[in-house]
Amino acid sequence: MKNQIIGEGRKVNRLYQLYARAEIPGQECTNLATPKALTWDQWHRRFGHISISGLEWLKWEGLVDGLTIDESSIASPTCESCIQAKQAHRSFLKEAEHHSEIAGERIVGDVWGPARVQSIGG
Repeated sequence: MKNQIIGEGRKVNRLYQLYARAEIPGQECTNLATPKALTWDQWHRRFGHISISGLEWLKWEGLVDGLTIDESSIASPTCESCIQAKQAHRSFLKEAEHHSEIAGERIVGDVWGPARVQSIGG
């Protein structure tokens, strides 16, 4: 007898979901992969720095499959990447205090950095 994959697919909105299982005759082993529960901070970074209240809403409404959160974790009140992204700066003056007469005599630049950033994958 050959190995077989038995599945059922259905269209949900514009995506196809496939529910499948393998039939392997003579094999009595089972492997089970369960997703590891991530912390609030890990999900915050993984979802592009969404607010914790936004994550709570996604979880309680059941809008994301596999959103398992380690309930013993505590969300950090500060995220370095979020803080740096929201830094404010003073606007430039409408009229310069000093005028230059010769081209290249005065150079104005906007320099910032370096910034420590965490990627989505960690």
